[in-house]
Amino acid sequence: MLTQTHQKYRLFLVASDVVVILLSWSLAFYLRFHTNFIPVTKGIPRFDSYASLSVTILLVWITTFSVLEIYGQSSFVPRINVLWNFLKAHLLAFFAFLAFWVCFCYRLVLL
Repeated sequence: MLTQTHQKYRLFLVASDVVVILLSWSLAFYLRFHTNFIPVTKGIPRFDSYASLSVTILLVWITTFSVLEIYGQSSFVPRINVLWNFLKAHLLAFFAFLAFWVCFCYRLVLL
């Protein structure tokens, strides 16, 4: 049984991940379309259509982190194991989002 302090800590971790993911997604839009880092050749999409994917991204990342127990790891686990699990969770979430995009969103764009 989780103590109330541990539950609050896990909730804090999830909330901080939500904030970081949303900020990263917004920063990615800005860097991609409003700097010359990568030249824009086909126009700039509306931010609201770009931002609508943030719900899917949040669901995929938070679910992946929860299933792989990133939020429940003990402080006694060696740091290298925590980093390795974190990297595996990110890669799995990335490929899950990519699969979602290819299966659903990309088809809608082509049709």
